[in-house]
Amino acid sequence: MRRLRGGWPAAAAVVAMAMACSRQPPAPADAAGLWRGILGSPGGDLPFGLEIEEAAGGLSASLVNGGERTPPFPVEVRGDRWVARLGPRSEMTWSMDGEGRILGIWEIRRGLLPERMIVAARREAGRFGPLPPGRRGDPGVDPAGEWDLLLVDERGSRPGTARLRREGKALIGSLEAGEEAAGVMEGDVRDGVMRLSRFDGQRAVLVVGLVHPDRTMTGDLWTGATGHASWSARPAP
Repeated sequence: MRRLRGGWPAAAAVVAMAMACSRQPPAPADAAGLWRGILGSPGGDLPFGLEIEEAAGGLSASLVNGGERTPPFPVEVRGDRWVARLGPRSEMTWSMDGEGRILGIWEIRRGLLPERMIVAARREAGRFGPLPPGRRGDPGVDPAGEWDLLLVDERGSRPGTARLRREGKALIGSLEAGEEAAGVMEGDVRDGVMRLSRFDGQRAVLVVGLVHPDRTMTGDLWTGATGHASWSARPAP
């Protein structure tokens, strides 16, 4: 899936134009199925699984991360769009474009101003797409295991723990650092580049890192539309 480039105003304009082109009430069968969803994170594509099912009186949607599935959220039709209520202050609004893709907006209210991220989805398998151009790590080092983590952001530094395991070609992980707990994340490692993501309707997390020959890792963690921290990790004793 092509990444929406040009920052929030440009990406929002693209999605708004696509949504405006749809004027017919959507049919439930058009949306039902398993989708590869992507949120437009400042750190790049933030993928997640989206399973939409026909339910009594309409649709329901579940978000999928590493085999963990949220309870189904109700989906309602508002004019020519679908709206999934992902929580008291969280909802995802989307329509279908002429190529059968989902395009829309995820919005969550945590304070006075809402936080918004672009949503796109296709009916395709997999989690992350090809690696973008850039640095590579050591492909000979397996990141599976338990790691001592150090997160650094505008609030300072705090230690934590990352736990990673292989499930076939997928990499499944969790992260805890102080009050920060990302929950179950899913991704992969290619050419020494580790990528993990999670979206559960309340939080959107993207982790990208490099695996180094000395069995250390460094990288970045993005949360939502604005949160960012750098991190480093060493194998736990």
